[in-house]
Amino acid sequence: RMSHQEALEAVTQDVSALLQLPEHFLKDPQIFLAAVKQDLIALEHAPDELCQNYDFMIAAAQIDIMALEYAAASLLADNHFIYHAVRLDWRALKYAGSLITRDYNLLAKITAQNWRALEYAHVDLREKLSLIDIGLEQ
Repeated sequence: RMSHQEALEAVTQDVSALLQLPEHFLKDPQIFLAAVKQDLIALEHAPDELCQNYDFMIAAAQIDIMALEYAAASLLADNHFIYHAVRLDWRALKYAGSLITRDYNLLAKITAQNWRALEYAHVDLREKLSLIDIGLEQ
């Protein structure tokens, strides 16, 4: 029987080993994060429970912000999650649900950190958020 360490080493050496692992390893966040470090595409095989897991998806986003493409819609609609992800990389706003891209208060905080996030704000809010004011705050 394969140990956790052996599974971790297998995935670290070759991400395709993920597909040959015993099923109980396929729900293991550590195994999947090791795979994501090798190739983001590993998330295509991640179970829903990992894609819905706040901590797992933030850890994956720390490796590659494009991991948010695989995040559950419920996470992408969560202000706290998106704000956390945007602190890692402003481009996380690209994956946010439409309610968030219309949230003036949240977007004011995010664009104050990085005005380039304004690109992903809903068009109505782009007009309200003053690019000049935001740029001067940085």
